[in-house]
Amino acid sequence: MKKQSIYIGITVVVAIVIILALTLPKDSVAPGLENAGLDSDTAEEVKAVGSNFEAIKPSEWSGKERAQQIINETQGKAENEEHIQYGVIQDPNESNIYYFATYGSVMIETDLGPAQTNERFVGIYKYNTDNFNWERLFKTTKLSDEPGDPSIAINVLGYQDDHLIIRKQNVDYSPGPCSSRLLQEGVTSEGVMHISDLLSLDLSNPYDAFSEFTLPDYVRSEEEAIMAKCFEDNF
Repeated sequence: MKKQSIYIGITVVVAIVIILALTLPKDSVAPGLENAGLDSDTAEEVKAVGSNFEAIKPSEWSGKERAQQIINETQGKAENEEHIQYGVIQDPNESNIYYFATYGSVMIETDLGPAQTNERFVGIYKYNTDNFNWERLFKTTKLSDEPGDPSIAINVLGYQDDHLIIRKQNVDYSPGPCSSRLLQEGVTSEGVMHISDLLSLDLSNPYDAFSEFTLPDYVRSEEEAIMAKCFEDNF
């Protein structure tokens, strides 16, 4: 009787396996087995397809000086009139494409007479390191006497699914040595925004209103681990 029960059990298991093999699509796996057989590195690659949250500091990007020079010269601007802000993001699907924002400030004459006013410029660019071609995806300008804070720059912090992940913040803002720009919360004081929450810019419609962006859990965990290690090593 025991043997018969064992045989029946084995038969049922085999039948289930055959049914799953026949009914699941070829590129699917049984629920709960999505990462079975993948080592941790491979699982990370699967998870990160189409995204990049490893922003490069402009000072550490080998293409910074050339890109800054070309963007200013081809627009007839003074040297370094627009300068690249933190950070530079490489397109995860095209290794020769980079995204970054610039900030510039220049004195201009107004229609009101000889007095000058300060014009602030913010641009977001797509830049090709193979042929040095660039495309300005977005721009905005403000005069210093307009309402609101005119010294707001944009930081490019990530790329996900054809969207740039950005943050607006005061151009003079500098985080602490162990801070994460991705984890920084928005800061508003007396009705003036100093640091925005994370935002998303749609690359197919960059002049659409920016959307709020929620950081993926795996990125948050990685950033928290980096911060913890930094504090452990330095404090």
